[in-house]
Amino acid sequence: MIAFSRISALKNCCFRSIQRASPFHSTVPAVDPLISLLNLLERSIETHSLKLSQQSHSRARRLGLTQHPLIAQKLIFSCCQFKRPFDARLVFDSLLVKNTHICNTLLSGYGKNELFVESLELFRDMAGSSILPLPDDFTFSVLFKIIGDSGEVLLGKMVHARSVKNALVLDTVVGNSLMSMYGRCGSFDDSLKLFDEMPFRNVSSWNALISGYVKVTIEDRDDSFYKYKLWDFVKGMQNEGLKFDAFTVSTLLSLCGGGAISDDSRKKCGHGRELHSYIVRNGLDMSSGLDSDVHLGCCLIDMYSKSGKVDVGRRVFDRLKRKNIFAWTAMINGYVHCAKFDDALFLFS
Repeated sequence: MIAFSRISALKNCCFRSIQRASPFHSTVPAVDPLISLLNLLERSIETHSLKLSQQSHSRARRLGLTQHPLIAQKLIFSCCQFKRPFDARLVFDSLLVKNTHICNTLLSGYGKNELFVESLELFRDMAGSSILPLPDDFTFSVLFKIIGDSGEVLLGKMVHARSVKNALVLDTVVGNSLMSMYGRCGSFDDSLKLFDEMPFRNVSSWNALISGYVKVTIEDRDDSFYKYKLWDFVKGMQNEGLKFDAFTVSTLLSLCGGGAISDDSRKKCGHGRELHSYIVRNGLDMSSGLDSDVHLGCCLIDMYSKSGKVDVGRRVFDRLKRKNIFAWTAMINGYVHCAKFDDALFLFS
């Protein structure tokens, strides 16, 4: 009797094992609610759907996931993307624990929504509060960009001093952001000094310096000194073995337009043609995606049009793989600049 019971138990065990292994007895794996919610928030951002973002927030409340750092960060980011930074602040204030990534996300959102005062207040809270985490390298990079947008160079120097105290100014990304801030505020001596003191420089470092000099070259009437220095830096970048990227070329192209009458104007146009050849040889219009193709195309169209060679600009326009509103506007503006109003109206229609 005992032996029979053991045999029956063994049969039942084997049957259950076969049943579990059978493809006809498969179970659907449970979906992790956290991953599902993160995907919904990402989808709402990609599709620019405010309604889906609000529904995701409601679902996070029902599931009790509003305190999860990844969910909170995504919610803050989505609110700022939809131009609702004060809703993002409500999410931020509701968190019991706030890490550096969450603080940086809100700081970046304030900057994108041009909330300069709120950005500074959040930075002060991070720097002086015992509750919030201390600023890191990304915090300073974001804040330097915000200060560059505002043009408050004195405030930028104060934050610069704070980054030195935190031993973060030697970081290349922070240094590049700081150089860009000084360049946009018109303090080029400080930008150059910082550039010379950087222990390691990359392409973005040179771009920050070159764009600053391009800015003053365009705005300053007596710009012979800055023009000389600019092309000197361009040669220095090449001597260090660094190649231009799409940003470098588009920045330099803004200097190459001008009426093809004087020797200086012809020289500018010559530089522009050289940069155009560099784009083609190095595939800059292909390697950086379609957006780069359109942006560089617009810069070339503008350069050729200002040099009186709008027909060459039209050939650039016709060869663009994708034409957005900026490309069409650049070409129409080129025809208007060269007094070819019929062509401009035809292209507009």
